[in-house]
Amino acid sequence: MNTGTDPDFQDRLVNEREAAAFLCYTVRALQNWRVRGGGPKFIKVSSRSVRYTRRDLNEWIAARKISNTAQFAIARASLAALHGILGPDGFKTGREVTSLRALSLSAITQHPNKQETKI
Repeated sequence: MNTGTDPDFQDRLVNEREAAAFLCYTVRALQNWRVRGGGPKFIKVSSRSVRYTRRDLNEWIAARKISNTAQFAIARASLAALHGILGPDGFKTGREVTSLRALSLSAITQHPNKQETKI
């Protein structure tokens, strides 16, 4: 299919397998993201049928573009806060902590309300 001649190419629905192949991930990864969050937007056609648009897949990819590793740590911390892995005070205990292991230590230990004390 030629994208130049098809104006609806970006908005056409693709199935799970096509979306997974486009993203270079497994179908299982897409399924996990749908349950846990963090994946591309999807359309629930029926109780057993899920579809994606190429536009949503491309937007999901574009939202994850970074230029250096420091930017990656900041983005991970922002996504964690957005998805509720971090509480409003910046910390959680228990199972959620295991999700934070991939975050940089500086992003985890910087408490937004904590002021430095000068001696």
